[in-house]
Amino acid sequence: MDREEGFLVEGYRFYSKDEAEKASRELAKIKVLDEKLDTEDYEAVKAVYIKAVSQRVFETQIGFDYLRNIQRYLIAKRALTPEENPLPIYYSKMMQEEEVLHIKEEYQAFEKDLREETQKQIDREKELADKARSKCRTFMILTGLLGVMVAGMFLITLTGKNENILNYKNVIINRYAEWEQELTDREAVIRQKEAELGITP
Repeated sequence: MDREEGFLVEGYRFYSKDEAEKASRELAKIKVLDEKLDTEDYEAVKAVYIKAVSQRVFETQIGFDYLRNIQRYLIAKRALTPEENPLPIYYSKMMQEEEVLHIKEEYQAFEKDLREETQKQIDREKELADKARSKCRTFMILTGLLGVMVAGMFLITLTGKNENILNYKNVIINRYAEWEQELTDREAVIRQKEAELGITP
């Protein structure tokens, strides 16, 4: 039930179900007392009043109001003085418990909100970390691919037959070697022909 709506007992609003139930029980006691108590027998009324106050028979506002009415009646009939067996005013245990319960509920609600907010923050940070890891992986893969491509290009350049800045020396050496071989081969052919023809150099 809504805290503002409360629990109604005989025109009294209680904000605790337990206190409302206690008030209902006290109301039942009051009805029994009213049926059995002879209001003209002041001593009997006074004895009931004193016993109820000393034994704390009533703890809710309904019970206190009932005792206050008896007190006024006895004072009016001069069977009791205002100083005699005054009504104790408690910051009632129920009120304390209710306040503690209310504070506990507020704390639990605050703790729940804090936990939820913390979890949301953790989830956000985790999501950002996952995104950063994903970007880092992508970057590493791209870097690796780029490295492989560059190494491949160097390999092609070094082993290729076309002249370039990296393999020009090898290409020139190979070309001269080929020319030298061609000259050697031609010279051998010429010497063979000269030998066949009997020509001496």
